[in-house]
Amino acid sequence: MATRLIFHHLEQDAPEFGSTEARAVSRTYFDLEVDGETFKDLYVNVEEPVGGSHATQEIVVGELKAVLLPVNQDAFKQAVRGYYQRLVSSAGYGKHLAKDKGFRTQGDKLGLVQVVEI
Repeated sequence: MATRLIFHHLEQDAPEFGSTEARAVSRTYFDLEVDGETFKDLYVNVEEPVGGSHATQEIVVGELKAVLLPVNQDAFKQAVRGYYQRLVSSAGYGKHLAKDKGFRTQGDKLGLVQVVEI
């Protein structure tokens, strides 16, 4: 079964997704292609501790529920973690400066189209 994820963007640390003082909840948006069929405008939540280092073990990826197909959940979560880390780490320098000064920015939209086969 050929499965491709086409990531579009993520919205980082948004209160409407469930962020709290302790946990940052972001949402990753993507399309999913499975055996030639495309499922558009899907998303999954990604959580990590506030002030975390974006290390793999800190990142919790939600379940892919919108598509009832046999998608390898482990490979799916690994791909989402990789995409999340890439975007958040590239935007992280300013975030760390803000965090050091006591600020927490929420609701940032970070965009990068990336295609991953799983």
